[in-house]
Amino acid sequence: MLKLYFTKDLKATSYKVVHEYWTNGVRNMNLTVTEEGKTGNVGDKISAADIEKRPTAGGDTYTYTSASAEELELTDSDTANVIILRYDRTVAGTVTETDTPSDGGSTGGGSPSRGSSTSVPRSVTSIPDETVPLVDIPDALLPLSDGPVEDTIFTSILDEDVPLVGIPKTGDDSQNWMWMLSALLSGFGIAWLSLKRKHEDGEG
Repeated sequence: MLKLYFTKDLKATSYKVVHEYWTNGVRNMNLTVTEEGKTGNVGDKISAADIEKRPTAGGDTYTYTSASAEELELTDSDTANVIILRYDRTVAGTVTETDTPSDGGSTGGGSPSRGSSTSVPRSVTSIPDETVPLVDIPDALLPLSDGPVEDTIFTSILDEDVPLVGIPKTGDDSQNWMWMLSALLSGFGIAWLSLKRKHEDGEG
């Protein structure tokens, strides 16, 4: 009996593990750690769950939250064999992000690596709601119109300065005789008309 044995041709390759650290959703670029020189074979699958985590950086403790891929299949391209692990933490106050070289981070023991380009540093500030200053504005200072406060003139008018129409005072009976005379004349007029009508009816 002839037995044939086949040996799989394994091609060696390498890959990188990048640890990124985020505070309040802002990436701390200067804390990035890159583990280079890890080896394997083309076709091997690297699981993010099996990679040793590094939750401590810059003297602070972070929580591992996610990976760029749960499983990385190695290829013969070293530049494509990269898996990124993300760590997060939340703090109150100010968080500053400083951009470092584009290939960023550090290698192995944590010393910064050199890159080909550097971007401009920028700062991100988080202010908790309870620290926002609030000022009480007195009602006297609130504008009563759409115009600026300085253009609004307020004038107080005293009651005695308000012009009033000449209205007879209550209890003034100096002109009551005119009302009585008017009522009396009206009565005479009604009586005369009544008598005249009866006289005309009698003649008819």
